[in-house]
Amino acid sequence: MSHYTTITTKLIAVETIKEALKEMGFSIKCGENLPLYNYMGDKISKTADIVISRQQLNSASNDIGLKKVGNSYEIIISDYDSAKIKTKNFVKDLTQKYAYLHVKKELARTNFSIMKEYVLEDGTIQIMAER
Repeated sequence: MSHYTTITTKLIAVETIKEALKEMGFSIKCGENLPLYNYMGDKISKTADIVISRQQLNSASNDIGLKKVGNSYEIIISDYDSAKIKTKNFVKDLTQKYAYLHVKKELARTNFSIMKEYVLEDGTIQIMAER
């Protein structure tokens, strides 16, 4: 049986989280207190509000969950999947995609137009905007 780790994030906008995960190629289930399953299909004791099913990862993976705690979301991931998908990269990629989408929404909301976008060699995204 896998041990599960909880990773605190600063992600707060659920619709932006969902959009970011979808853009990363994941199909997700959303609701309150959704069950999480291990690689054998057994329900574990933890629940989540957003679930990435284990079938999307590999045959030995467990579900990955995001659960709202206070004002932000925590990622619930097994140690096995943490090593397999390189959790640091998953969290970094999700955070970057979330921030990118959030900035674009805020720019549109405040009547800015995006003029250019650049992706630097290190993966940093730069956005030039004007009114």
